[in-house]
Amino acid sequence: MADPAPLAIATLSPDETKRLARNHPEMAETEGRSAVAITGGAELIGSFVQALRGLSHGPTKGTAIVETIWGLLANEPKKRERHIDLLMAGLGVTDRSEVPQLLRNARRRAELLREFDPLTSAEVADLRGSTAGNRAAIASRWKSEKRIFSVGVQKTEHYPAFQFDRDGEPLPLIRRVLEAAGDRDGWEIALWFTAINGWLDGKRPVDILDKADREDEITEAARHSFEPLAV
Repeated sequence: MADPAPLAIATLSPDETKRLARNHPEMAETEGRSAVAITGGAELIGSFVQALRGLSHGPTKGTAIVETIWGLLANEPKKRERHIDLLMAGLGVTDRSEVPQLLRNARRRAELLREFDPLTSAEVADLRGSTAGNRAAIASRWKSEKRIFSVGVQKTEHYPAFQFDRDGEPLPLIRRVLEAAGDRDGWEIALWFTAINGWLDGKRPVDILDKADREDEITEAARHSFEPLAV
């Protein structure tokens, strides 16, 4: 009889448990739950533990699952082809050559969500100190006025916190960047803010948003980055 697979316990800290319950109630239905038992090989256990901890730090379930599935099968070549087929079906992709790029995009999105904790519309209202009964109203209005942007996470709109000042007001510079971005989607804009930019001497726009003397420079960088390519 084969030896049983090793058993590991992934234990979350009290703070991680609270964050997991807040961000993913479907994974924390039992109050006080702080551990998950996992059986399998070392690579499988490590990948699941990493994904579980990542989930506790933000609403990253979709991208975390993509990375987890890929990680679990990375050392199992016999299952790789079937995994790719399932992944393509789940993402609605028909061209296999698109899969590596999709995985890169998923990783970049996951990294962004981990570094810049996005806010729900209710959290935007709390940050601003709004007492309106409709907790989504202020974020929705600001977005319609093109003062802020959102990214879709599991069919829910989230707002990267770097768009707001300490009082919860949208930074004026965000509107200028959104004007330059035109009809680009929220994820493309968010990734632009968090990527190294050659027009900014190798700085990321997000890292110099508080520099008033660089607002024109950031706006110009956005125009260069988002302008249509000449045909």
